[in-house]
Amino acid sequence: MGIIFPFYAHFFVVYKSSSLQQLFIIGSIPAGIAVGITAFLITRFTILHVIKMVSKEMESIAEGLQKISDNAFELSEGSKEILQAMTSLDKTQIEIKEGSGEIQKGVDKIVESMADVRNLSGRRNS
Repeated sequence: MGIIFPFYAHFFVVYKSSSLQQLFIIGSIPAGIAVGITAFLITRFTILHVIKMVSKEMESIAEGLQKISDNAFELSEGSKEILQAMTSLDKTQIEIKEGSGEIQKGVDKIVESMADVRNLSGRRNS
């Protein structure tokens, strides 16, 4: 900044002598360095502080989102287990229904056999 400014100022400033021009150029360099350091320090203590705060907040949000993601995964796994259990219960229900149909057929055969026995015993007694 201090090196470029004297060349830029040359378009707007009329020097009374060449020695004053040299003095202006020599004075511009430390002034430019001072302005640069001041701008750097202002940036460091204000903008960087804000960026660090935002970064910490973003980390906190990221942790919260990770917890939500973990919980969603656990719920998903639990849902899969519940679905498997319900499928197993459905299959068991079908097997019980089929089994009860077989039991009913057996009962019907027993009742039929008992009726046959009664008919046979009734014929013998007559």
